[in-house]
Amino acid sequence: MFIPKSRAIKIFQFGLASALGFLVAEAILAIGVIAIFHAIDVPGFATSSRTILGLDILAFGIGVTVAFAINEKVTFTHQEEGSNGWKSRIYRWGKYQVASLIGNLIIVIVQLVLLGLVSLSPVIGSIAGAIVSYPMTYALSTYFVWGSRSVPTNGARESPSKLAILSLEDSDQSAHSAQRIHNNRLQTGGPVC
Repeated sequence: MFIPKSRAIKIFQFGLASALGFLVAEAILAIGVIAIFHAIDVPGFATSSRTILGLDILAFGIGVTVAFAINEKVTFTHQEEGSNGWKSRIYRWGKYQVASLIGNLIIVIVQLVLLGLVSLSPVIGSIAGAIVSYPMTYALSTYFVWGSRSVPTNGARESPSKLAILSLEDSDQSAHSAQRIHNNRLQTGGPVC
């Protein structure tokens, strides 16, 4: 099994940008929990879930913005800005916030479930949630924000679920078939990755 180099690089870059954004969010969450509860642990689910939810919204909003900025500069640099550069970037930022919202909801659900069941600190629970949500966030962001051309495909626009599968499991394509797809796109005028 072979993952084409361009896909592997995109997955790595996106993961790195996401990790840096997540670290920013975790720092905000940890500082907030310590400032409010004077410890990294919280007293319990019933007394703290609204406070934690408010901290999550602030932390994830800022963390996602950091990840978006890194992805714009590093991962998806081939985007054409044209005369609407800032408008286009703000539009993509909004779409990225929406795409990331699903992943962030998964993180918060995992975080609150772990807090309620085993009194696990929200700071630790969000790490588990981030691991669970990464494939969906990658697929949605790649498809809706930067378009399917950012992930090498067989020439057709792939669905987010298909992109999640393609991004996490080995691909059947060899380097030769990836080059053939690239050449076909050049000849047909399709998007080139």
